[in-house]
Amino acid sequence: MTRSLAPPVRPRTGQADAVVCTGKPAHSRGVIKIGRMQGLDTAAKLLGGQQALGNAIGIETRSLRAKLNAERGITDGDVRLTITALECKAKRMLAHVEKLRREIIPESTNLHTFTPEQLDIENAIEAKQ
Repeated sequence: MTRSLAPPVRPRTGQADAVVCTGKPAHSRGVIKIGRMQGLDTAAKLLGGQQALGNAIGIETRSLRAKLNAERGITDGDVRLTITALECKAKRMLAHVEKLRREIIPESTNLHTFTPEQLDIENAIEAKQ
């Protein structure tokens, strides 16, 4: 014999309830804003896809898609973790840029300061013609 219990009834106090009641509690957290959704979408592209961003946030790709489609809210924690992931990637990219610069510019020329005339490409092209 199966018995179904009715949900508990809270007394009304005349004030707004502090807890949001929804059929799916996981959907009640976070903020649904276009700016956050677009920010996460752009971050996913910069990080290499939704899988990479989901891993950085600690959620499945399916949950990330729900956040990007406004089915679930995006918490401040989601945004903070996204920022951290982007900063880590940016640091890695800048370190790689420096490594590549050292490959093409010999150490002796790194110390040379160019004059504005040397940096003016248009004048250099005209001088050759």
